[in-house]
Amino acid sequence: MKTYLRLEQKNLKILLGQKFIHNAWKQFVKRNKRDLGSDWTVLNIRKKQEDCINSNKKFSEELKSLNKGCPIKLTKPKLGQALAETIKEEDLDDNIKRLLSELNEIM
Repeated sequence: MKTYLRLEQKNLKILLGQKFIHNAWKQFVKRNKRDLGSDWTVLNIRKKQEDCINSNKKFSEELKSLNKGCPIKLTKPKLGQALAETIKEEDLDDNIKRLLSELNEIM
């Protein structure tokens, strides 16, 4: 019987970490020749992440509040694209690597 990886109560954005999220969106915005707002910092992302873990708020919704001042609307698909274009396999958490490996086996 196959044992599937469980991420428990974490989601992929939380496993990725604040620096990856920050840098991925920053580079995405720069590639589109726009500027970030002043609230988009690693520290602010970390604070939002901790708040969401403690209060069951949606992290993706809280991230959007940090993007004010940026002319590019932060959406889940755009953030996913930014992460995919930026992060290298060696940057990924071991849990994510195992998840991707198991998904690969299924497909």
